[in-house]
Amino acid sequence: MKSRAAVRAWEIRQMQHARGVWFRLERALAFSRTVLLISAADAGMLAERGFVMLAAGLELEPKRRLFVVPESDLPSLEGAREIKPRETTALLASPAAILVPFESVAETAIAEARL
Repeated sequence: MKSRAAVRAWEIRQMQHARGVWFRLERALAFSRTVLLISAADAGMLAERGFVMLAAGLELEPKRRLFVVPESDLPSLEGAREIKPRETTALLASPAAILVPFESVAETAIAEARL
């Protein structure tokens, strides 16, 4: 029981470090069916069109522009490369990405991205 309490205390402490950015990023990835790695130019175009940007991506260093876009609203991007949400190394190496949520949680994922 004591070891479980110690682990839980450590997890709570980690959520408070870096304003919980890792916890929020993991949650967004859990809602995502797929991830598309995009160029900085494509990210600028998405920002101009008003797509929702994941706040947690802007809190990373260096900052990453991570967009949450439902599959129905997904624009066609030539240089986009699809990866699985669990491939976080490739995600963090890219300057920008699109997180495509599952259809059943798209509204929830977009609402939470704004936090």
